[in-house]
Amino acid sequence: IRRPPRSTPLYSSAASDVYKRQWWSTHPIRSCRLVAWAGYESTLNFRTAKEPEVIDRALTSLSAMTKTPMAEVRKHLLEARCHLWHQDPLVQGAYSFLKVGAAKSMKELVRPVDNTVYFAGEHCHYQGNHASVDGAIETGYEAAKTIRAEYE
Repeated sequence: IRRPPRSTPLYSSAASDVYKRQWWSTHPIRSCRLVAWAGYESTLNFRTAKEPEVIDRALTSLSAMTKTPMAEVRKHLLEARCHLWHQDPLVQGAYSFLKVGAAKSMKELVRPVDNTVYFAGEHCHYQGNHASVDGAIETGYEAAKTIRAEYE
C-alpha cells in the first residue's frame, strides 16, 4: 500500500462512503501506522458495533480510498485497534468545546501548577485547534518542551 505523504488529514473517504472517515499518518515520524477517525454522524451507523466490525469497516474504507483490493490491505495489516469513544462510560463520545470568548480564560487554565502539574490535550488548545487531534498533539509538544526546559 502506498504511504500517503501528509499527516492531517491524509485522505477523506468518498462522499458516498457512509462512514466518512478521515485518515492520519505519523508523518513526519516514519512508521507504518495509519489512524482512522470517524466523526459523530458517521458513528451513529455503528453505535452498537463491536471492535472487529468497526475495524472491518475502516479497512473497507481504506481499501476503497487507495483502490487497493481488500485482500492486499489485510495482507499488509500488522495490527488493528480501535477505541469506541461513544461506548466509553467515562467519555460517552464527548469532546471539549469553548463558548464564545472562553479562549481568553484558557491561557490561565492551562498554566502549569507549581511546575509539577502540566496540562495538554485537545481541550487545552486556545489558538484555534481545540477539540482536535492537532490541538492535542501541539499542546503535548508544548508541555513536553516546558518540562524539558525546567530540567536543563
